[in-house]
Amino acid sequence: MGEWTDKMKGKVKETAGVATGDRALWVGPHIYRAGSSTGLPDLTISQMKVEFPNPGCFAPGDIVGLRVSVTNSGQAAAGSFTVKFNDAQQTVNGLAVGETKTVFFSGYGNSTGAAITVVADPNNAVAESNEQNNSRTEQVPVPTPPLPCTATPTGTTTPGTATPTVTGTAPALTATPTPTSTGTTTSSTATPTATGTTTSSTPTPTPTSTTGSTTSLYQNAKYNFRFSLPSGAKIVSQSDNVGQVSLPIQTAGTNLLSKYIQIHVREGISPCTSPAVEHPLTTEDVTINNIPFTKQTGQGAAAGNRYDTRAYSTTFNNACISLAFILHSANTGNYTTPPPEFDMVKESAVIDATMASYNRITS
Repeated sequence: MGEWTDKMKGKVKETAGVATGDRALWVGPHIYRAGSSTGLPDLTISQMKVEFPNPGCFAPGDIVGLRVSVTNSGQAAAGSFTVKFNDAQQTVNGLAVGETKTVFFSGYGNSTGAAITVVADPNNAVAESNEQNNSRTEQVPVPTPPLPCTATPTGTTTPGTATPTVTGTAPALTATPTPTSTGTTTSSTATPTATGTTTSSTPTPTPTSTTGSTTSLYQNAKYNFRFSLPSGAKIVSQSDNVGQVSLPIQTAGTNLLSKYIQIHVREGISPCTSPAVEHPLTTEDVTINNIPFTKQTGQGAAAGNRYDTRAYSTTFNNACISLAFILHSANTGNYTTPPPEFDMVKESAVIDATMASYNRITS
């Protein structure tokens, strides 16, 4: 030990127990920056959890997501940084000392149940006391879906009997006339006369409101592609490299929980395939509107959930563009009274219609 200490004296100078040489001093897995191990933030992923939008019940079109908690366990506030999961990034606008904030990645689709990795500050925008604990990798279970939401009746109605609705002025009755004696006494009965209009109508169910932005077209100007959306589709999120579109369910009340499109654009990927299909069941080459695609199908399961996926991938310049159509259903064994199985052919018809509209914005 004495010989080793003598050799190190000329390389690392110790001042009050802090290494101040040209290199940081490693102690276990933690990096202590030379002369700056205190007074810096320290960002960590403190929790990852898959959540449904409404834990009480599941409505058609609801999309699960990954909620990530980030904590600053350092000794100084952190400025703005991003959190990365797969190809998506969410921005956190700073963290005070000891503060925790959450970000939500909509459309979690880990059909294989494999471990996932989330990284805080992947671009190193924040100087930290420990740069080695910014990522977290673990298997995150998908919770069992809650029971389907049931429609809430409006008003009080008797089944099978419509409640009349009066429009206009309420009926008014004329006074009973007093018979006039003209030698012969006659009696008459007055008939009430309605001066308003009475109509009856069958109660109309109140439609469920849809939040978010709906549009008939999804387009990406940077990577030069677009495709039409069916009626009732909704763009959940969109950026140059990742997007999510929820699709309407044709038949409610089945075990089909949600239906959506995941869009991924990645540069320098070869072969060009969708990240949504990790273990394809089938792979084939197809051509749509003179554009070559690699078509893949796959199926995954996790915690009573099933994910049927059909993906199409094509290249444009150096970019791999993928559209993955995912049908997320529940195992009917999750229910005390199982719902009917969804019609795969009927619910998948939207895939061919959507892909038939795929094209370049400019040729």
